Amino acid sequence: METFLGIDLGTQQLKAVLTDENLNIVCIEVINYDNELPEFNTVGGVHRAGETVTAPVLMWIKALDNVLYRLKLNGIEFSSIKAISGAAQQHGSVFWKHGAEQILKALNFRETIVLQQTTALFGWMLAQQVNAKFWKTAVQLATRTGSVGCERFTGPQIFKKYRKERHIYDSTEHVSLISSFLCSVFCGCYASVDFGDASGTNLFNIATFKWDDHCVNVCGKDLRSKLADCVPSTTSIGFIADYFVKRYGFSPACNVPVTLCFSGYISLFQSLMDINGDGTRTNIRALCGCKTWYEFELLVAETPPGNDGFIGIYFDELETSCAIKPGYYRFNVDGKLLQSFAPNVEARAILEHQCLSKRVSLENVCLTDEMKHIQVTGGASENSALVQILSDVFNLPVYKIKTAHSAALGGCARAIMSESKNFNFNFHSGNYAELVALPRPFAVEIYNTMICRYKELIKLFTVDQP
Repeated sequence: METFLGIDLGTQQLKAVLTDENLNIVCIEVINYDNELPEFNTVGGVHRAGETVTAPVLMWIKALDNVLYRLKLNGIEFSSIKAISGAAQQHGSVFWKHGAEQILKALNFRETIVLQQTTALFGWMLAQQVNAKFWKTAVQLATRTGSVGCERFTGPQIFKKYRKERHIYDSTEHVSLISSFLCSVFCGCYASVDFGDASGTNLFNIATFKWDDHCVNVCGKDLRSKLADCVPSTTSIGFIADYFVKRYGFSPACNVPVTLCFSGYISLFQSLMDINGDGTRTNIRALCGCKTWYEFELLVAETPPGNDGFIGIYFDELETSCAIKPGYYRFNVDGKLLQSFAPNVEARAILEHQCLSKRVSLENVCLTDEMKHIQVTGGASENSALVQILSDVFNLPVYKIKTAHSAALGGCARAIMSESKNFNFNFHSGNYAELVALPRPFAVEIYNTMICRYKELIKLFTVDQP
């Protein structure tokens, strides 16, 4: 039986899913960083120091070592694996020291990777507070790269490394995105960067499909020489490294597509909601006096769609997809700014805000007309109130991905596609997803009116871009 491996290098855990050629799951293994790799002293998979968030790259490598070892203990025949693909966190960067690629190419299969890479990597950066005013204007940057300057994006992170830790930058041979880092490990050499992943860096020119010379030159001296080329997601990086062939028994013909990246069709809402999403909802749930999401949904059910004219705007932090000053802003039907809402009004307000905010973000990039359905995954997909509001706001059916490992499963699908052009993958089939919400015409009409008012209100709190 031919099998396909999907890897999801997440913030808090690494997942591996193995399927057959029809995407039937054969095996699942998960490594939780905090619980199973306590020697790295992470909380939620990261280290926080003020406004800086980093993660030890060696922790990811050890997690990969461990998850492959578990698959081996489960009797998996690695020679049956035809291709590997997957997903990784967006925007983060990995800095490789000079000589790291040679170490990668010469790994000793008798030892784990982590023991051989202790001196080759600096680390990974997710977020730091970055002054983005080095760009001429937000409009110019958005025209070039498709995004205004964002501190979470890779370009601004490299810029700060160059300005604040020049010795590390100068000692860096190569800079990978997290996805291309994972590809590099599997291939044994520095991997190219998928177009989709590159577009989340503030360095990729969306007109030329290449690194933008101006943006790259602003971020660091000779940065272009430290970056791999950008390639389409259909590109095959090559075959798996000899290390994995000898240590685990992979076939030398095992293919590694470039798309070990943030899974596009699943990620749309994840990438737009990852800062002020679940965390903000959880904060509001506590503010409403609810200990469980069940209690919270009961509160939401007490108010009608449209919330009787009450509108809330909730941002704990500056969001990547908009420039709203962080804070909680509450308005009554007359547009008067309020200090607080009743708990049931607050509960609906946060959900309506998040769904309306996503629609505004997608309308701004002209994507809503192309949308045919919405797929939800993760913990938020269990929130029936949120899912229904999402359906009503977008006037689209909503499907829930059945498996809790959808990103890794998507990697398996991508791996299969790299080997079989005839593979017909349909997430809407009963095997992978279920229909959980349909738009209600009366609610659709309410939200179509409400979004016009919402757009005017968020303008009051928009942060000026340079």
